[in-house]
Amino acid sequence: MKVLVPVFIVLAAGGPLCGATLTVDDDGPADYNNIQAAVTAAMPGDIVSLADGVYTGPANRGIDFGGKAITLKSAHGPARCIIDCQSRDRGIYFRHSETPMAIVDGLTIMNGRASEGGAIFSSDMTSATIRNCILRDNSATYRGGAIATGYNSAPVIEGCLIYANTGDSSGGGISCWQTTLTLTDCTISRNTTRGEGGGLHFYSSTVNVNRCAFSGNAAVSDGGAVYFSQASPVFSNCVFTDNRADYGGGAVSCSYGTAGIAVNCTFRGNTTANRGGGVLCSNSGAITLTNCIFVSHTQHAVYREWAASVTIANCLFNENQPSDVHDDETNASYSGAQIDGLWAGNVNNLSGDPRFALAGDARLLGDSPCIDRGTNEPGQPLPETDLDGNPRILDGNGDGATVADIGAFEYNSAQPSIALSAAEIEFVREPDGTGPEPADMQIQNCGGGTLSWQIDTNCPWLTFEPASGSVSGPANEAMISADVDGMAQGESIRRC
Repeated sequence: MKVLVPVFIVLAAGGPLCGATLTVDDDGPADYNNIQAAVTAAMPGDIVSLADGVYTGPANRGIDFGGKAITLKSAHGPARCIIDCQSRDRGIYFRHSETPMAIVDGLTIMNGRASEGGAIFSSDMTSATIRNCILRDNSATYRGGAIATGYNSAPVIEGCLIYANTGDSSGGGISCWQTTLTLTDCTISRNTTRGEGGGLHFYSSTVNVNRCAFSGNAAVSDGGAVYFSQASPVFSNCVFTDNRADYGGGAVSCSYGTAGIAVNCTFRGNTTANRGGGVLCSNSGAITLTNCIFVSHTQHAVYREWAASVTIANCLFNENQPSDVHDDETNASYSGAQIDGLWAGNVNNLSGDPRFALAGDARLLGDSPCIDRGTNEPGQPLPETDLDGNPRILDGNGDGATVADIGAFEYNSAQPSIALSAAEIEFVREPDGTGPEPADMQIQNCGGGTLSWQIDTNCPWLTFEPASGSVSGPANEAMISADVDGMAQGESIRRC
C-alpha cells in the first residue's frame, strides 16, 4: 500500500460565462447518471458538475466536448472525483475546435490508455483549458502519457499534478507538436518514457512554462524532465530536481534549431550516465541560462556539443561533477567564474553553496550568496513573481537596491516564508501488513520575522504531531503518521 502526499499550492484562475449547472452522479440523485450524457446536453456557458465518486464505464471516458464552451468540473476537488478509464480509453478528447472556454477543472483522470494523450488529447486547432486536475497513472503507446496536443493547438494547463504517467515513444507527461502551450503552477513528477522527454516533449512549438516543479521524471534517451527540438520554450521560476536521462540531459535536452530560455530556475540533483546532468545542448540548438542555480549534477551541469549555442549569465554552480560546464568541441571543462567569457554573453557567474533552507527545499536562507546577485535585465521580461508567487524583485540584502535573486525563489527579509524538507511523503504498507512507519517533516522559516504555521488537511487518515508551531531560528519538526486500515490495496494520492 502506498500513499503519496504531494504538498504544494494550487493557484486557480477565473471562471467561465454564466449558464446552467447540470449535475452528474452515477449512484445518486442528479440530472444525469453519466458524464457524456450531461456534456452532450450542455449548452455554451453551462457547468457540468460531478458529484464525489469514481466514474467508470464507456459513458464516463473518452468524453467529447463537441466544440462547446462548457466547464466540466468536480463538486469538491480532484481527490474526491475520479474518472477511472480502466486502461480502455483516454479520459477526454478535444477534437472540435474547442476554445479556452472549454474547461476541465478539478478532476482526477487515471488509468487512461491511448496511442496519444493517455488522459487528454487536444487535437489539431483546439485550445482547451485544463486546471486544478490530477492526471496520474495514464499511458500512451506513442506519445503524451497524460496529455498530447496536435497541430496549431493552444491549450492552457494550470495548477495540475501530472504524476506517474508513461509515454512509450516520447513525452511521459506531456507531448506537444506544433503547439502554443501555456503551463503554469504545475507539478510534473515521476513520469517516464523509453524515448525523449520524461516529463515534457516539445517539437516545433512555442511554450511558456512558469512556476512549475519537475521531479523524479526519467527518459531512456534524452531529457529526463524536458526535451525540445525546433521549439522556442521559455522556463521561468521552475525547479528541476532528481530527474534522470540515460543518454543525456538529465533535466533538459535541447537540439535542432531550438531557441530555449531559462530564467530564475533551480536545477538540483539531476543525473545522466553520459552528457549533461543538468542541461544538454546539441545539434545547432541554442539555450540562454540566466539567474539559475545548478547544484549536484553528474556528467557536468551544462554540456555543449555539435555547434550548439549556450549563453550563461548570473548563474551559481556548486558540487557538479566532474565540472560545471563542458565544451565537447574543445574537450575542455570549466567551473564557476571560468565560465565568464567562454562564449558570448557569459558574465557574472559564480561558485559556492547556495544555502538552501532545507535539504529537500530550494528556497534561500538569509545568508545565501544568491540574494541580489542576479540581473534585472535577463534579455526578456523578468518574472514579476517567484515560484511561490511572491514579488520579484526585492532588496533581499538590505543595501537599498532592488536586484533579482538567483534561482526560482526570491528571498524576502520583510516577512516570513515557509520551507519544507519534502514536497512528497510516501507511506508504504508491506504485503505482510507491517507499516507504514511515521515520517518526519522539517519546517523552516526562510524569510524575515517569525513564521507561524499550521497543518490543515482533508485526509482523516493522516495525523500530525505537532499540528502547529512557530519558527524563527532552527527548523521545527512534525511527525506525520498514516492510518491506512480499511483502504483498498493500491496507491492513493492526496494533496494537502
